[in-house]
Amino acid sequence: MSRRASRRHSFIITYQLEFYNEPDISQVFELYTEEFVPAESTAGISPEDSVFIKDQVYGVRENLEFIDSTITRYITGWSLARIAKVDLAILRLAIYELAFMPDIPTRVCINEAVELAKAYGDDDSPAFVNGLLASAQKEIRPDKL
Repeated sequence: MSRRASRRHSFIITYQLEFYNEPDISQVFELYTEEFVPAESTAGISPEDSVFIKDQVYGVRENLEFIDSTITRYITGWSLARIAKVDLAILRLAIYELAFMPDIPTRVCINEAVELAKAYGDDDSPAFVNGLLASAQKEIRPDKL
């Protein structure tokens, strides 16, 4: 499975977690991989892909305070509650990648987030995601683009 496909799974699980008060990530992950993935693809998720996806999903949850405070700095006049849940999940995943996955190039983090926004967000999502991440990138990875 490509990194893009793995990232899409990470996004979907991160998005699903938005609808639980106190999510049990392992239970959501298990349900997703058992119920959704086999119906979508006979290949399922390999052990290597599973590690990447879990690292991202757990990483976002474990660093949620940092991630959300970073997002909040760049949504002037808005609150996290006003951001569409799809856009919020995409931003959280991308901020996590920028801050905690230095092996992923900055341009890839931003481009993949914009592609997810195009696929799953509304018409304004790609520009919103791109603009916020371009600003956040200057703080998180000031020497890289």
